[in-house]
Amino acid sequence: MTRPRLPRVSIGDVVAITFLDHCEDGDGDGAMAFVVYGRVLKNSRVFFMVESWTYEDPDADRSRDSKDSVKSFTIVKSAVSAVDILRPAVK
Repeated sequence: MTRPRLPRVSIGDVVAITFLDHCEDGDGDGAMAFVVYGRVLKNSRVFFMVESWTYEDPDADRSRDSKDSVKSFTIVKSAVSAVDILRPAVK
């Protein structure tokens, strides 16, 4: 599988990332495609970290009691088949 060319993604972009995930007890079709939607928190050479349940305000005080509501996912770039930028980061 050749790796697709991914768009330039910035911290704070709201994205839809399509990626392959392994399957336990699958029916023989191999990896399955999934999508995670959210705001990019980290963009390393190897992975994206996306907050899929987060504050509307990217500058929100994360020390508040509600910080436990934030949910993030780390997606390894080698498993990514597409990235769609739904809303660019506010600069």
